[in-house]
Amino acid sequence: ASMTSLPKIGYYLSAKKQRQIDFASFLATYQSAAELVAVNAANLEQDGPYDTLFLRFTDELANGAHSTGKEHPEVAAFNDYLLRHPNVRVVDPIAMQKNVVGRDLMKRSFQQLNAGLECINNPRSVICTLQFLVSPVALSEEITYPVICKPIQASGSTESHVMTVGWTRESLVEELQRLGTAATEQLLLQEYVNHDATIFKIYYLNGRTAITSRISLPNFPLPTQSTLPSGEPAPITFDSQEWKHSLPPHLTVAEAGCAPAPPQEVVARISAFLANVLGLSLYGYDLLHNVDRGNYAVVDVNYLPDYRNVPDFHHLLFAHLVGPRA
Repeated sequence: ASMTSLPKIGYYLSAKKQRQIDFASFLATYQSAAELVAVNAANLEQDGPYDTLFLRFTDELANGAHSTGKEHPEVAAFNDYLLRHPNVRVVDPIAMQKNVVGRDLMKRSFQQLNAGLECINNPRSVICTLQFLVSPVALSEEITYPVICKPIQASGSTESHVMTVGWTRESLVEELQRLGTAATEQLLLQEYVNHDATIFKIYYLNGRTAITSRISLPNFPLPTQSTLPSGEPAPITFDSQEWKHSLPPHLTVAEAGCAPAPPQEVVARISAFLANVLGLSLYGYDLLHNVDRGNYAVVDVNYLPDYRNVPDFHHLLFAHLVGPRA
């Protein structure tokens, strides 16, 4: 599309995301192989045309839809540009990025996974508010405690990573009140899955997958075995971004992060299914091995994760952005 024979790639990534994926060294490595241009609403038109636009709008989508109900101005400008230039390749389509911004839409994808793959048994979950939890109606909900409570917004703010494990409805309500949760704020309650204190982070890049593991919360007695874990009646609130590095001592178990990785074939099947449901080529998800049931659960998905520990990430990303060139 450009004057030179080099492919022209426009990119829109937050400063934080650029740091996470070490985009500065990506640019340094590939600046001679492609024309790489930082784009935004102001220069989008005059810096075109582009072969590919590489966009990550999850924060803008979250802050647009959830706070104002209106489309974020940057998102609106790009959508408008793409309507007028339908031949530009987009990694990944803005409409598809929306699917992983809110845990409400994510829940829908998880239900499709549940129905479509027998190796997956996702925990039951409900979307509700604190106001609802306080009301007697909440008792009839088809969900078993302990639960993990997450904000409905999965990205776009620091609060979106603060989560609480509650043992009973009453103690969860107390903890949410203590945290200052607004009565009408939407929450996702997900049944807690025992997973041998290990989260598998799966990175997907256009058909390839990489797996890393991370420490997580320990196994807790199932409700049938005992009413409460001994000496741990208080709910646990944590920031899932912080505890990659450390858990409070009373929740740290020696084997944290050491569970054997799921078979590559299982990961490939889940990844391909998710890629299809989400319509994304660059995404990451958290996979748990449910030790009580022997199958797997997908509990979170995000668009363009950090691809930490994926050695040839920059090489694979560049090949994907350039795409099959005629």
